[in-house]
Parts: sequence; C-alpha cells; structure tokens
Amino acid sequence: MDVVFLIGRILFGSLFVNSGVMAHLVGYRQGVQYAKSYNVPLAELGVPLTGVVAVLGGLSVILGVWGDLGALMIAGFPARGSIRASGS
Repeated sequence: MDVVFLIGRILFGSLFVNSGVMAHLVGYRQGVQYAKSYNVPLAELGVPLTGVVAVLGGLSVILGVWGDLGALMIAGFPARGSIRASGS
C-alpha cells in the first residue's frame, strides 16, 4: 500500500513541478503578459514567485519532506490566481 501512496505523491506533485517550471519560469514572458491582461499588480514579481512556490510545494509532496507545508503551498497556489482573476 505504501507504493501506491508513493506513486500518487509523485504523480500529484509532478503536476505542480511541471507547471511551475514550464509556465512560470521557462514561459516567464507569456506568464507576465497573461497576468497583466488580468491587471495583476507586480506581475513581473508574482509570476516567478508563484512558480517557485509551485515547484517547492510539488517537490515537498513528492519527497515527503514537510509534506504538510508543501500541501498548503499547493493549496494556496491556485487560490491566489483565481482570486486575482475574478477581480475580488
């Protein structure tokens, strides 16, 4: 049963690691333009910062090191974007 949880952690965490690296760090310019289209303040700072949060949270879950903190980082990752995008 531990193997199943390990595989689940790897698959779940890899979604956030991949998103953080590809969309926020490698695709920095496109991410900043997208954030600016929603009038996000300090998009140049926010895009790489959220990328680092996603990568660290995903790695934390995958490796099982401070998994609770990593899960909280991942839970806050999409929440910040959806609050900003909705204009609240």
